Amino acid sequence: GSLVNTIGSRKICENSLTAVSVIIMACASVVGSILRLTTREVDDKVYSVLFACSPIVVLGAPIGSLFLSPSNQKRLKHFFYALGIMQLFSFGVIKIGNDILAWIAVAGVI
Repeated sequence: GSLVNTIGSRKICENSLTAVSVIIMACASVVGSILRLTTREVDDKVYSVLFACSPIVVLGAPIGSLFLSPSNQKRLKHFFYALGIMQLFSFGVIKIGNDILAWIAVAGVI
């Protein structure tokens, strides 16, 4: 689908929305990091995680843009939906565990 602009009736394509969402997330991360650095001390483990994730982001973003072509969009959507479902399930296994009421609540929301 596509998002309808609230100012007019012009539709915004999904690729543009993806690019905008990446820019918004990057800006929010920078602002959040600055606020965190200025308001409290940052543990050394945070820097370790940052340095571990940075190469993935720096290399993954350009490589991912190569795969984001019109011919691959449908496959990528299905892949991301599958990743989202796997993430939800793994969250449930790790955080919810054997709590049946919590599983019922999650199933009810879905």
